Amino acid sequence: MKRLCLFTIPLLLMSGSLWANIESQTNWSGGPGVAGPVSAWGDHFYLGTDLDWDTEPGQLKLVIDQGENVIDPAVNGAYGCDLVDVDQDGDLDMAGCSYYDDYVHWWKNNGAGESWTEYTVGTINGPVFVKVADINMDGARDIVVAAADANQIVWYRNNSGGTTWTANVLETDFDARQISLSDFDGDGDPDIVGVSSETGDVVWWRNRVNQSLPWIKTYIDGSLLGAYACDTGDIDNDGDVDVFCTSTYYGSIVLYTNDLQYTGSWIKSTVASGLSNPYSIAVTDVDSDDTIEVVSANWAGISYYDYSGGSWSAETIDATVTNVTSVVEVDMDGDGDMDLASCSSGSSDDVYWYQNLPGDSWEKSLVDGDFQGGIFVVAGDVDDDGVPDVAGAATDEDRMSWWRIGGFTSPGVLYSSIYQVDQVGYWQSMGWSLEQPAGTSIYFNLRASDNPSAMGSWSPNISGTNPSSIIGLLEDGTGYLQYRVTLQTSNPYATPSLKDLYVYWSPTGIEEEEGDSMLSVASSNPSFGPVELVWTLENAGNAVLTIYDTTGRLVREVESGWFEAGEHSTTVEGLPTGAYAACLQGEGFTALHRVVVLD
Repeated sequence: MKRLCLFTIPLLLMSGSLWANIESQTNWSGGPGVAGPVSAWGDHFYLGTDLDWDTEPGQLKLVIDQGENVIDPAVNGAYGCDLVDVDQDGDLDMAGCSYYDDYVHWWKNNGAGESWTEYTVGTINGPVFVKVADINMDGARDIVVAAADANQIVWYRNNSGGTTWTANVLETDFDARQISLSDFDGDGDPDIVGVSSETGDVVWWRNRVNQSLPWIKTYIDGSLLGAYACDTGDIDNDGDVDVFCTSTYYGSIVLYTNDLQYTGSWIKSTVASGLSNPYSIAVTDVDSDDTIEVVSANWAGISYYDYSGGSWSAETIDATVTNVTSVVEVDMDGDGDMDLASCSSGSSDDVYWYQNLPGDSWEKSLVDGDFQGGIFVVAGDVDDDGVPDVAGAATDEDRMSWWRIGGFTSPGVLYSSIYQVDQVGYWQSMGWSLEQPAGTSIYFNLRASDNPSAMGSWSPNISGTNPSSIIGLLEDGTGYLQYRVTLQTSNPYATPSLKDLYVYWSPTGIEEEEGDSMLSVASSNPSFGPVELVWTLENAGNAVLTIYDTTGRLVREVESGWFEAGEHSTTVEGLPTGAYAACLQGEGFTALHRVVVLD
């Protein structure tokens, strides 16, 4: 076999110093503020708006639009709250308590959660919990209040669109903590279940208001000392309402199974014990198995309890969050399963939401890290954009607030530092790796100049799923380069993600002479994997196909020997990220083609 002499090839590649230059950026976590000129982009950039560059180093994403929106900054001892359309005008209003000023209020949402009008419902000593429902079935939304200091449960009748209210005392001498509303007797109106911390009473009241009859009080239990939270659900799927309660004294969650139809009694059992201050529970189907589970928020974290095979098993959602005071269930991302939101008090003062992921896993996202004395959290679509939001009350900061959760701020724009080219030449192409879920997009603009103080106008938009030629977009021979990248989304549940980008240029301009029919690249160029080379011999004979790096060093000999005339194809795998020269040499000819490989 006749071998070819290759010593002239490196000399050819090095005749213009580097055959191709690359500048890339794969990380932005160093943050903004570096205008340049710089000798490398590194992990810094110049300016960025509405972008998340440091949560996951190596990824550039849109930020979740979750800045705090204050409903009322002066609710003295803000406590329990509920997010319901009180005036039935189509948007969600907020109802809540002022524990220290002894007021019950509601705040009218004047549109998209941007402004609010406060109305006073009534005064009562130490209100701690509210629920909104049509108690007397007249079509208007009423408000039920549990007042710990007054030892009362009161419902306020909505007389005229939320502007005037009439107080109706349901229960006295009852150290009320939390209440829950459900139709226990199946007559279509909401009944009330509540707990008394001091006496340990768990009671439900049958609603007969629309019949002009008094409420009927029925004891479920009289010995649950430290009773605090309660919620309802049908645990045994028998069509009636069961009751779940917590006890801070016993550190437990207790189930009262409704067996009134058959035995005339409630069957008491323990769901969980050994809990530290279980201040909140949410009864919902967490694991999408068509049966309910019990989510528990306490000072040691958040867990849920699944009933199967006659016993309860605990599944941890978050064991790192502390002093959790409230948890609420809501499908934040619209995927059909229940996500969660929580708030904490004391050393934490955090608001989080937890995305329910396949495989019984949860993705935790910080909503607010400084909601001091967060005592209660609720969820609903406050701004009417089709995506649930989170709202809550902070006792230490005396305020009611809400946050967007599912929406992203769009567009987000980043300006790179100005890069000083070490060896000017001919601009060739741009490559990238990115993710663009449905409804999202990423596009780039470039500009180049010989004066870093006057970079000039931007190029037209560069976008797509494949690398792009930039020949003719920029002035060749310029010494400074800058890029701009724009991320956009119309999908409230998705953000595009930029992983890296590369710009290529040639000091020699040899790439402009590419297109020799003897050697070409059939795969994308730049390539994100194997490189497919297509090469053609006019005549049968000896040929060698080799790969060189930009210094002229031989990287790999991929073909060598006697070949028939015609077209041939060779796949080159395993090349590290970089620029290369593919070189085909035969009897009396040499053909070159630039090859760029990305991770």
